[in-house]
Amino acid sequence: MNALSGDYAARAVAIRYEVDGVLVTASAALALDDTRRQRIEYDSGLVVWVNWREEPWRVEGRVLPQWGFLARGPETEASTELRAGVIADYAECPEYIFADARTWFDLPAASVRKNIEPRLRDFTDLGGGRVRVTYEWVVNDALEQDFRCFVHAVNPQYAGGESIVFQQDHALSRPTSAWRKGEVVTDGPWEFTVSGKYDAYDLMIGLHKGERVCLKGVDGGANRILVARLKVVREGGRVAAVACEKAGPGAAPAEGVREADFAAHRNPPGTWVDFGKVATDGAVKVDRRPDRLVVFPYPRAREFRVSLALPPGAEAARVRLRALAAETREDLGPVPFAWDGAGRLAFTAGMPRAGRYVVAWDAR
Repeated sequence: MNALSGDYAARAVAIRYEVDGVLVTASAALALDDTRRQRIEYDSGLVVWVNWREEPWRVEGRVLPQWGFLARGPETEASTELRAGVIADYAECPEYIFADARTWFDLPAASVRKNIEPRLRDFTDLGGGRVRVTYEWVVNDALEQDFRCFVHAVNPQYAGGESIVFQQDHALSRPTSAWRKGEVVTDGPWEFTVSGKYDAYDLMIGLHKGERVCLKGVDGGANRILVARLKVVREGGRVAAVACEKAGPGAAPAEGVREADFAAHRNPPGTWVDFGKVATDGAVKVDRRPDRLVVFPYPRAREFRVSLALPPGAEAARVRLRALAAETREDLGPVPFAWDGAGRLAFTAGMPRAGRYVVAWDAR
């Protein structure tokens, strides 16, 4: 959701902060040292409320948890809010509805930690900023794909970021799909020149193939493992030598680095969230069309329940539900459904190969 209206970026016309139940100006909020609840109004008609406090905030009939928000504009609403005590996400506009009960997060392969640890095995200073290094990979897991090694030299002041001063990426001598549990794979030796731009560098290493693999070791942030800190020795303004401190168990990563917890605020499987027009224990996007609703399930390969309120004019006796294949849109046949206590169409998503479900009705 953004604050766009027409073909120009909408402008904020009023910003207020909630303090002790009262909306106040920025100068008052700063004087009270409390700017953690914000209400922003735009000239497009969009109004956004954001809650940074730990305590929930009740606004416009909604309950916003910490980091929750509510955005309302012409025929549009989006929110991250508490519903029946659990965090859920919702968006609605004339074209579609999105509802997420937060019971599933499809972690990319890069975020599933592998018991494979890269280390710096040997280091030799060759003088003038030139060094020779050999890495090793302690393998206690399996990789199904062949990945490439990346090596990033990051100045410690860029802790956790992607500000790479120089790199030493390289192919591995053995494909990672051929690595076996219990072995130590030698990687190198390699030679490269250390940049003289800074006095110290954190040497980060990892595996990637579009996405990075989450590995064991001293966390350097962004799915990188800290294997050493290099220190530049200068003489007469020139780089004379490079010293190396290997990272090991208990070594401190760059200051401020913290691994993202993608499971935070995820609800237990089966948590049923009723959004009104949609209820589910999964996540769906519902495209609204004149003679049908097209339901996209997330995740599509797992079974979960969905209930949909049909628009006026869609008579129950005329409704039919069919599944279509994920890519080809091949008709996979009818899907059983029933009517729940709220008069909504209820069915179970997760049919094999299905990528969408079409709720259609015959117009008179």
